[in-house]
Amino acid sequence: MSLIQIEFGPPYIEHILGVPGIPPRRPSYTRLPGLNSNNSGQKVMTSETCPHAAAICAHAEARTFTSSTYNDSLVANLNTLRCAGTLCDVTLVAEKRKFPAHRAVLASCSDYFRAMFTSGMRETCAEEIELHAVPALGLSHVLEFMYTASITLSPDNIEQVLEAASQLQVSVIDYCCEYFIEKIDKNNCFEILEIAQFYSMEEVEMKAGKFILEKMTYSDEFHLLAPETLAKAITNDDLDMTEMQVFNKVIRWLQLTPSGTEKVKDILQHVRFPMIPETDLFKRVLTSECMEAIPGLSDLLQDAFAYHAKPILQPSMQTDHTTPRQAVETVIALGGRVKVDGPLERCNDVLGLDPSTGTWHTIADMPWPQSTHTITSVAVMENFLYVVGGQNQYGSVGRRSTNAAFRYDPRFDEWLRLATMKEDRACFCLLALEGYLYAIAGQNKNGNLRTVERYSPLTDEWDYVAQMPLERSHHAGTVCNGRLYVSGGMHDNDVQGTMYDFEPGENFWQFKLPMKNERFGHGMSSVGGKIFSVGGCTCNDQGDIIDVTSMECFDPETNQWNTMATMPQGQSYAALCVQGDSIYVVGGCNRNEKTVTCHTNRYDVTKNSWHKMADFPHHSMGLAGSTLTVTRRMLNKPTY
Repeated sequence: MSLIQIEFGPPYIEHILGVPGIPPRRPSYTRLPGLNSNNSGQKVMTSETCPHAAAICAHAEARTFTSSTYNDSLVANLNTLRCAGTLCDVTLVAEKRKFPAHRAVLASCSDYFRAMFTSGMRETCAEEIELHAVPALGLSHVLEFMYTASITLSPDNIEQVLEAASQLQVSVIDYCCEYFIEKIDKNNCFEILEIAQFYSMEEVEMKAGKFILEKMTYSDEFHLLAPETLAKAITNDDLDMTEMQVFNKVIRWLQLTPSGTEKVKDILQHVRFPMIPETDLFKRVLTSECMEAIPGLSDLLQDAFAYHAKPILQPSMQTDHTTPRQAVETVIALGGRVKVDGPLERCNDVLGLDPSTGTWHTIADMPWPQSTHTITSVAVMENFLYVVGGQNQYGSVGRRSTNAAFRYDPRFDEWLRLATMKEDRACFCLLALEGYLYAIAGQNKNGNLRTVERYSPLTDEWDYVAQMPLERSHHAGTVCNGRLYVSGGMHDNDVQGTMYDFEPGENFWQFKLPMKNERFGHGMSSVGGKIFSVGGCTCNDQGDIIDVTSMECFDPETNQWNTMATMPQGQSYAALCVQGDSIYVVGGCNRNEKTVTCHTNRYDVTKNSWHKMADFPHHSMGLAGSTLTVTRRMLNKPTY
């Protein structure tokens, strides 16, 4: 068969590209020059015999093709052209060195050049442009980055590259910041701080200031810090120091810098005095030499003294000055039963999951008598952890229930006993909404409850609000869009699938669409304005308790339930915690296997998928969980 050559004329290409008004034109086929005619009898494809591609693919769907190597190839070829001086339309001059380049590339990488080439200035069409404030070495590396997306920084070029990148407004300045942050040490931290301030590199300035405060207060240069620099440094949330240590650093600077007396109040106003223990405020801060010598400084302590004077009101007194440094949001789980080698035992640990390592740490111990409780209920409000109710003996659920309430403060690692509920409760849900806690239904020695109590942190009192329509226990609840939602549970020994919502202003429980699956011992969480019902158990026709591994999602706007990804295994009476777009299910009981688990599974709401996480340290059930912000130090305790 003779070889053929396909010639695509411009009209044919334009038709393929969809240019209107141009009729389709078939490609013409000619024999390659120098070849003889085909005398073998085989057919030679011609423009008349070539099939129409459009007819062949008439019923196919459109498909977009994307090259994975195109961008790299384009960048590499542009750089080859630059290095060879091919098709370059401008020459940059810095310190008498000339650099050929392409206007289009420069304008696409630099706001400086884009403005220069599109504003109608003389340089718009100039063949040669001299850059007076740009070092040649820095320009060389910046151009290399523009054409290759790669740059090598070193002590020999970093200053020139930073100067060029700053002048030309090129994103390589971000890599300069990263380089400086990596290289901060005792020998250069003050110089890097000065460079960061000169080039307005905020992150570098904060990192250098943090390093100096933490490690260089006894250096010969510490007193050279400007008052404004010191003040800015102590605003850093990431300082690895107690607030008492921060105060002492400022006093140290003041002792070395007598002229700083005029500015010391402006500096000390950034110290978070409420985060200093009350004893230290009286014995170490108020009596310090500067506080007594400088008029008006003691006024800075008034809010701190007021904060410590009324512990019960602290949730309503939260400000930026009551925010702990090095704060980390962590998933926590507490209480429940621990399976060691024999019978189920009690657990008084409050454990937190370190998000950076995926390991569990004990961050606190529950006080007696709450340390003896199981199936307790928890809620978090203003980053205080409330632990309420439960029972102090296993078996005979409800008969040894309690009305005790405690509040844990991760800022000082302290527990405070609160007013007791009006009724003993176990197997209930505790929810926080608009500055109040709601203890909903549950059971005690008298059986299932329908009463609902509301706690006010301002008065330390519990009051009744509207009762639920029916008695129930072992149910689950969550808060979504300013309303309380409660689902499932047990009523008269019957497993429930019903759901109700409660709006505080209306003080009324409203029936909502039931879940697809009846369940108890489950959990509920709200993410992105939707409600997720997870795990739990139910009874089959034979009366056996079995796992419910289905997960359901309720949309309050449509009043509809949808089935989501199935759980990896059954988990009832587990801790349920929300962090970002993830729901964590910790521990619990697997009814089908008749085991108490230590599994931790994470559900990704955005991907509708489950992922196994590090096991909980104990085989536990009757756990309670939430999300709490703690300090990094609390997660530096021994791991499990």
